[in-house]
Amino acid sequence: LSLGCVYAVNGDGGGSSTFLSPRPGEERKINCSPSDGAERPTTHGILVISTAPATGEFARASITVENDYYTPGSKVEFTALGTDAVGTKVDIPADVEWSIKETDMGTIKDGVFTSNGTEGKVTAQMIHDGQVVGEKIINIVTPDKIYFEQPVVTIPFGKNAKIPIKASANIGGVNYEIGLGAKDVSFLTTNNALRQFDGLNFIAVSEANA
Repeated sequence: LSLGCVYAVNGDGGGSSTFLSPRPGEERKINCSPSDGAERPTTHGILVISTAPATGEFARASITVENDYYTPGSKVEFTALGTDAVGTKVDIPADVEWSIKETDMGTIKDGVFTSNGTEGKVTAQMIHDGQVVGEKIINIVTPDKIYFEQPVVTIPFGKNAKIPIKASANIGGVNYEIGLGAKDVSFLTTNNALRQFDGLNFIAVSEANA
């Protein structure tokens, strides 16, 4: 009702309830998790079809980021995908600009936001011809829990792997995963001769040097 709906339809509600849509720059595909585990035939459907032409001219940008929550002081890289008015992938003009709506939260350059340590909401915006053509909101928070996702990790000699460490914060009774930066944590080990660390990555020595 708040969206102005006049009719509402419940299509079964079981495994036949499948939602397909073309995300920006993609072909149409399933964008839900069917309760039967996979796509299957259905007897009816509701189609929402745009009659707007695919002009191939840049109209907006879909901005994404790896996490929605980050630690104070983080560097966060935003990724932008340009589309025309109906979602067809197009090149982003070279003269777009990046901006932060909350200017007291940090700075952004070429899509990389640098937090100044202040906690709160950050809205990254892409500007073209004076208009906001895309935006993405992230949150800067301090984790209240940091933990190893699994107790044992096997890394072959001479290989490297990301340490399975996670951080989270309880906000309003809900635990949210926090994206950790390379300088957010440091590690101690019982055998320093077998390792070195590169941020959150463990680099194992060669077998000859073990």
